[in-house]
Amino acid sequence: MTTTASPSLSALPELLESLDELTTADLTTLLEHGLTTLSRRVSAAHAHDEFTPFHRQTPDTRHDWGTSFLPNEKGHYATGGKNNEDAIVCDDPASSLPAIITQAATLGRLCENVETALAGIVGRIFPLHEQRLELLGLPTGRVVHKNAADYLRSHTMVGFGVARRRIHTANAIHPDTTLASLTDAAGPTTEPPLPEVHDAAVDGDITPRATQAIIDALNAVDEEARSVSTDPHDVEQLITEGEKTLVDQAREFDDNAFTAYAAGWKERTSTRINPDGQAPDDKIAEKKRGLRRIGTRGKLSIWQCATDQAGDELLSTLVHAMNNPRATPGSHSENTTSTSEAGTETHAVDADGNPSESLDERTRDQKAHDALIGVLTAGLKVPHNKLPDQGGTRPQMLVTIDLPLLLRMMHQGGIAPKNFNPAWLADGTLPGFQLSQGSYTGPINPTTIRHLLCEAEILPVVLGGAGQVLDVGTSERFFDKHLRKALVARDGGCAAPGCTTPAPWCEAHHIDPARNHGPTSTANGVLLCHHDHRLADRGDWAIHIIDDVPWFTAPPYIDPGQVPRRNTYWRPRRE
Repeated sequence: MTTTASPSLSALPELLESLDELTTADLTTLLEHGLTTLSRRVSAAHAHDEFTPFHRQTPDTRHDWGTSFLPNEKGHYATGGKNNEDAIVCDDPASSLPAIITQAATLGRLCENVETALAGIVGRIFPLHEQRLELLGLPTGRVVHKNAADYLRSHTMVGFGVARRRIHTANAIHPDTTLASLTDAAGPTTEPPLPEVHDAAVDGDITPRATQAIIDALNAVDEEARSVSTDPHDVEQLITEGEKTLVDQAREFDDNAFTAYAAGWKERTSTRINPDGQAPDDKIAEKKRGLRRIGTRGKLSIWQCATDQAGDELLSTLVHAMNNPRATPGSHSENTTSTSEAGTETHAVDADGNPSESLDERTRDQKAHDALIGVLTAGLKVPHNKLPDQGGTRPQMLVTIDLPLLLRMMHQGGIAPKNFNPAWLADGTLPGFQLSQGSYTGPINPTTIRHLLCEAEILPVVLGGAGQVLDVGTSERFFDKHLRKALVARDGGCAAPGCTTPAPWCEAHHIDPARNHGPTSTANGVLLCHHDHRLADRGDWAIHIIDDVPWFTAPPYIDPGQVPRRNTYWRPRRE
């Protein structure tokens, strides 16, 4: 490839020297145009033509350099880092692909720091109404954005969690200035809380992930030292030395390796300042407890919980209660459970009274999950649950589905109203709007809504084409408290064979679905836990009430023998 000098090459040094004289607005405009041009250029089909090639000094020489292939100070590659006769050289190392890759990585780190620094400014001024008005153009008082992270989310298209992390990072490493007004002289300026990390991040030497790992490690050691009453001067010296060590290593390691190094440094340092393993102050653990949604994985939502010892005991009790195969209610006699040939209590019998094996294939973790959901669902049903009101109504799950989607589901299931014309779904008679969502989850599978209907309060709302509310009807509740009490008296708890979930954690289920005009009555109802309710909704359980006893038959792929079973855990004998 033949390279020619760019016409503007001679002006580049002068342009670089003048960058400090540009305003921030002009500088960002210049960088945006430059980065856009660069992005398009390296994304083109013949992008490789942009890079100066390498060549051997001695083309006929063939050597396998193995691990001794090293760049030297001139950007050339040679054995041992020296330009010998076997060296691979480049006429313009700064224009080579390796150099551009390295520079592009630095650009990414610099851009991330710019966004972090700007997020820090927003985080500092958002609570200050006058300064917010001057810098962001937002009026004083309440505004549409809940907080600084919400403002950044709407302006930068990043998630709320990313915006909040940037604010926290900026507060941890960047200096602060107290402003009385933008028209007045700046107030006192603080030094960067972590000057070494600040300088490395500002210069693009370390990645955002490494920056966060350093902050987390230093904060953990600082809390550990203070919890065991370490001398404040010693703590300050420990943090200063640790900061320098961590920054030096972050410049050398990739993100994964450095994260492991930072975790190791934290553990080693904690052991040094707390060799006896003295428990940290309860207030430290109390500050760190929490529950948060950390993301999704496929159709699963991933939550993270950190709890104290009391919370751990409560959750452990819940998990063990659902996973103890030999648990029996205290009021039961010794012969109230049925034992299979293997000696395991199954709490289920067939129509002849013979013990039946459990068909529950859930893992321990799945049982624990279903138990927790059952408890939370039961808690929301309690009239006086002490949870704060939401807009004048007690806490509740709100899910919404529009009429066209509901009619489509009913049509596909063969249960549409008699006067329904399927052509309405295609000819524009019904609005082409598809709404199926939860208040917090957002879009939600319509079958999930169907699962919640048994004990739901249905409130018909008529919406206009733009989604405005035109009319609100009268709510209708399916299983009310009186019917539920009757089901509890009959079933005791989850009526599925072998299940030990207590009644407060259960849901009332329509055996003949309400969508098929099945009646809401004890003869058409049964108590089921969260897990078995889902099985019944999708047809895995065929349920029949015989002599006031719910009998369950599993599908052929689970039980080829199609043996009807009933639960003997809650109602071992039927008089």
